[in-house]
Amino acid sequence: LRAGDDPLMFLSTDEGRRLAPVEPAPGADALPVPGGYAQTGWPDTPGIWLSPDGLTWSYVEPPELR
Repeated sequence: LRAGDDPLMFLSTDEGRRLAPVEPAPGADALPVPGGYAQTGWPDTPGIWLSPDGLTWSYVEPPELR
C-alpha cells in the first residue's frame, strides 16, 4: 500500500457493527507483531511505523549503514 494508491480506511468503535471513514494513516496495512503492530513504507518512507495498540503510532528511522 502506498500513499499514492488513494486507499480507504475506516474506524469502528462498536466491534465492526458501524464503520466511519477516516483519513488513511499508519495502520492501514498493519501487521500484528509481538507487543503491537508494525507497518513499513508509510508514506513511501524507508523506516517503519510501530504501535502498541493500533491507534498511537511512532516512526522509527532505519539504522545508518556504514
